Amino acid sequence: MIIFSFFYSFIIIFGVLSKITLAVKLQQCDIKSSGDGAPVACTESGAVKGYKGDNKIAIFKGIPYASAQRWKEPQPAPKWKGIKITTDFGSSCAQPTNNNGFYGSEDCLFLNVFTTISSIGKTDKLSPVYIWIHGGAFTIGSAASGPWSGEGLASKGIVFVSINYRLGPFGFLAHPALSKENPKIHGNYGLLDQIFAIKWVKNNIANFGGDPEKITVGGQSAGGMSIYYLAFSPLTKDLMKAVTIESAGAFYPNDPKLCWVNPSSIQDAEKNGIAHLSFLGKDATASQLRALTTEQIV
Repeated sequence: MIIFSFFYSFIIIFGVLSKITLAVKLQQCDIKSSGDGAPVACTESGAVKGYKGDNKIAIFKGIPYASAQRWKEPQPAPKWKGIKITTDFGSSCAQPTNNNGFYGSEDCLFLNVFTTISSIGKTDKLSPVYIWIHGGAFTIGSAASGPWSGEGLASKGIVFVSINYRLGPFGFLAHPALSKENPKIHGNYGLLDQIFAIKWVKNNIANFGGDPEKITVGGQSAGGMSIYYLAFSPLTKDLMKAVTIESAGAFYPNDPKLCWVNPSSIQDAEKNGIAHLSFLGKDATASQLRALTTEQIV
């Protein structure tokens, strides 16, 4: 099977995530009142409180949609009691800076929801949903970066969701030790995050006034490339109604002078992973990889 590798690895994903039962229903939680008139919605993990934007828009930022240990597939976000304040963007996923440092966190699987205040908690007239996947060469960026606010679409009656996903070596590192531990993934952690986020939206978006049967997923640059991979993966079956791709594509010329994405084998992708962590040696174990600090990996 072909992997599309530039620094780590990409592959059409088959049968890795466990099945999640999907149903059009409202999540239930105890939210009698937020106390200050701010919008509150239920999710499968607990209640979240956002804030009011312009044009009667409700904005929720930094909602945890999953948790993930390093180089493992995402898991459901831990449940919480009471109402979680979601008025600020969650941490960006760990990524390099221009001065050889890094910023962000490995605890970064958050999403943002923009909807109309009047739609929250009602199912009589659900709105179409648009999920945005940011670009950044699969190495930088976040759901908070760029001019990607969802207020414009929300004001047009579309529920807008933007998501974070693991980047760089945290999202796409292929390594023999990790392949031995789980031979089904081969460095596709960031793509698994995206799929998990779409499933979260499918399960929870009705509480925000969105129709789980009318989900469109779109992206730009690396986000656009992601859409190709997601569209061909059976793991997204019945999750998306449509896709939009603003730039980039799944296939690039196999010429390093033209681009940084080239088809390669799993073995080649693993060699790239070994080279990136060459200070550990080629026989490093998974436990040794996970013992590294974030800064050592970036």
